[in-house]
Amino acid sequence: MDEPLAIEAKRAYPCASLTDAQAVAAGAPPGTEHRAPHDGTGAACLREPEASAEGAKITVSWATGTPDLDVLYGLRDEQAYSEEPALRGYPAVFSAAVDAFGEDGSPGPCDAARKAAESVVDNLRQNPAA
Repeated sequence: MDEPLAIEAKRAYPCASLTDAQAVAAGAPPGTEHRAPHDGTGAACLREPEASAEGAKITVSWATGTPDLDVLYGLRDEQAYSEEPALRGYPAVFSAAVDAFGEDGSPGPCDAARKAAESVVDNLRQNPAA
């Protein structure tokens, strides 16, 4: 892609990376609260349904010390899941972990990851400083 995405503001405020409506569209239950966990691996925003709720647990993270895409692509044979999608014309690597989803027919983890990631890219392109 010709124009790099400006991520500094979203790295500082990770929960601004994805709106509540976008999280619901990706599979999180409506009304799911978000929080920014601080575990030393970098900025993140977690939307986790209550134990009894059906839906996706969605985390947007801006990890520190993450290898560049060439390194991640080189490790794909060692991964159980590997996909090299393009998101709105930008290269990406998905890592998905799902604790629970709802009934059959609800979005799967790959669909949830793609929808959430596309929304983050859209937000970066439309309003990078917010």
